[in-house]
Amino acid sequence: MEQIFYRIVAHDPPVREDFHSQQALGRRPRHLTERALRLWDGLSVYETEEQASQLAKDSPQLGRYIAELRVPEGSSVRWELNTGRHGHCTLWAEPEILLGSIIRIISA
Repeated sequence: MEQIFYRIVAHDPPVREDFHSQQALGRRPRHLTERALRLWDGLSVYETEEQASQLAKDSPQLGRYIAELRVPEGSSVRWELNTGRHGHCTLWAEPEILLGSIIRIISA
């Protein structure tokens, strides 16, 4: 079994930096709760292409492309579904692993 996720990215083709967490980018978390700190170390993705595309249109500074990711169950990628609004999920993995899971790039 596998899970499909959609990540807003700035580059086509995506680069390593498109798959850095807020923590890896050196950005401070908005809240210092245990949950916020856990998610801060992860990567934001969405359950559907439409959800990611809508956010990219509403917030173009996030990126102009959507990377569709196929993540097999049992891989080293950890995920948590429904970690925010509008289909938001969180992934934890090294950028190289996520770059290798891209199956297509879509213009937002």
